[in-house]
Amino acid sequence: MKLIIDMTQEMNRFAFGNDTDKVHDYVWDSEDHRSILTHFILALEVLHLKTTDLTEIQVVPGPGNRFTRTRNSVVFANTLAFALDKKINGKLFETPTYHREPNITLPK
Repeated sequence: MKLIIDMTQEMNRFAFGNDTDKVHDYVWDSEDHRSILTHFILALEVLHLKTTDLTEIQVVPGPGNRFTRTRNSVVFANTLAFALDKKINGKLFETPTYHREPNITLPK
């Protein structure tokens, strides 16, 4: 089963499926501040899946409209792929793509 992770839009999404089955979505609002891992575990429970069911991992690396969400989704996907000994987007490692340069300022 293929896992697709997309957190580049206002709604975050895990999609599970393969070539013969329809895609099963787990979607949550970006205002829900529970961790990506929490939502991943909930998605597996709701869809009655195990991590051993995953054969492929894909992530939308960007550009996203939020720097942190884009970065976090790629980091999560890379970590999950490493832990499960899977490739991500057909590679060993994925890098995020941002819609602009980060605007990081020092605290006042």
